Amino acid sequence: MSRPNLVFKRNLAQEIIKTRLSAEDQMKKVIKASAETIRLVQNETKETMVKLHRFVSLCNDILSQIYSIESISPKQIYSPIEALLLFEDFENIIKKIKAPTIEIAEVPIVFSYIPTTFPRFLYNFSDTNISFPVKEGVIQVSNPENTIKNEKPSFFQSCLSLQNKKVLMTGGSLGNNEITDACILDILSGLITEISRLICPRKSHSMVGSIICHQ
Repeated sequence: MSRPNLVFKRNLAQEIIKTRLSAEDQMKKVIKASAETIRLVQNETKETMVKLHRFVSLCNDILSQIYSIESISPKQIYSPIEALLLFEDFENIIKKIKAPTIEIAEVPIVFSYIPTTFPRFLYNFSDTNISFPVKEGVIQVSNPENTIKNEKPSFFQSCLSLQNKKVLMTGGSLGNNEITDACILDILSGLITEISRLICPRKSHSMVGSIICHQ
């Protein structure tokens, strides 16, 4: 029975600890950024609501003034309200009565989580590892580390590492449907080559089954 090399063991542990500390530091940054974003949104909300309340209050004051007018004495110059109550609106002033417009912008994505192939590759006998981040159309590979943008790969596909940095990808699912796709992914160039489809559709299947069913 072989014993682990103590130096190698220490180096591996130290690297993982360093990685963990980095992740914990990023957690603190996320919390801080989140708090600042919430503060800014709250301040903008408060300022906008104050302005809207002022406008509503002004409308109420004008309405009270209009309702209080029972008669208007003849005079050389009438106020705009009096003129609107006495004469035809030649200047289309009434059409200019509008509420303020509040443009509500879409909240941007504040945080973007970019996954790493660690620690999955520590439990994978292949020297190439593929992970599917939350973002659709993106996969991440190791050895070499690369991010590939392509809509074709699916989390439910099975993968088999081939020579020359290529990966055979078969089957998968689209909603509740089994699909028959089969393709080869070049992890260096990111190009995907379609090959003959499976005779039997597969989803979440073993690679052995997909090779047997391949045309």
